[in-house]
Amino acid sequence: MSFKKWLTTEYSHNQLADIANHGCQGGVSGMIYYDDCKRLYGEYCGDIHEIMGEYCDATGEAFPEYVAKELSNFNGFACASLWFAAEWVAQEITQGEYVDDDGASATDQDDGEEYPTDESRSYGPRFASAYR
Repeated sequence: MSFKKWLTTEYSHNQLADIANHGCQGGVSGMIYYDDCKRLYGEYCGDIHEIMGEYCDATGEAFPEYVAKELSNFNGFACASLWFAAEWVAQEITQGEYVDDDGASATDQDDGEEYPTDESRSYGPRFASAYR
C-alpha cells in the first residue's frame, strides 16, 4: 500500500483538509508519538522521499526548513518528514476544502464561518509558494 493510499484509508476527506490547512505538528491521531512516526516512516520512507522530491521540483527548495533542522536527529527527522508528506498529500487531495455529509463542497455553506476564496487561500501552512 502506498503512503497516499494509507492516508486516504486512515483519514476522512475533512480530516485530510484539516491536515492540509493546519498541519500535523499540533497533533494528528496516529502520527503523534515517536514510535508511530518511526514505524510509519520506516514503512513508507520510499514514498515520503518521492514526495519530498516533488516538493523540491515544485518549489526549488531542498527540504522544508522544519524538516532540514531535524537532519541530525532521527526521531525528529522521521516525524517531520512524515508530517511534511502527510501535509503535502492532504493538500494535493483536498486543496484544503471541506465537504459536507453528501460529499459536496462545504466552503459555500452559511454557517457563520468565513472560508477563503481561491484568491486568498493560504494553501496549507507550509506550501503557499508551491500551489500558487
